[in-house]
Amino acid sequence: MKNLIAIFTLFLISCGGNPSSGPVEASGWDEIVKKAQGTTLNMMMWQGDPLINKYMAEWVAPELKKRYNIELRLLPGQGSEIVKILMTGIEQGEKSGSIDVCWINGETFYQLRQINALYGPFVEMLPNAKTIDAEDPFIKYDFQQLTQGFECPWGNVQMCIIYDSVRTPSPP
Repeated sequence: MKNLIAIFTLFLISCGGNPSSGPVEASGWDEIVKKAQGTTLNMMMWQGDPLINKYMAEWVAPELKKRYNIELRLLPGQGSEIVKILMTGIEQGEKSGSIDVCWINGETFYQLRQINALYGPFVEMLPNAKTIDAEDPFIKYDFQQLTQGFECPWGNVQMCIIYDSVRTPSPP
């Protein structure tokens, strides 16, 4: 959870949640946390999984509020919608926009890198960056593209096939 709060705090300062805060690189982590207190963080994410939605709304948001006095506003959105919003902001010359942080998949990461819409590299600024194995292929690449510190790993999705060996002696 510390990593999650660190990511949200970093994005809050760096992506427009608090435009007067200045560049993240100019601040130590304690100052970043201090500047984030009392602000609102707009997080856009796919909201198609009821368990993830519940976790974000009922645990993450209250923890951010309790620990850091950060209001987490969860916004529905995904993929092409996020790309469109950020591309429009870039075309209009916006320095900050309506999305402070977004939970994206590999395809969206790739598209946002192509239009230079992601803040970063930022991962090395996180207090727990030393615990991230940047050489692990599941972290080093996303959608066959080097992540290069422009995204921080949160979880890993893998597929597992469960089958009845009597009915399917030779699974695909």
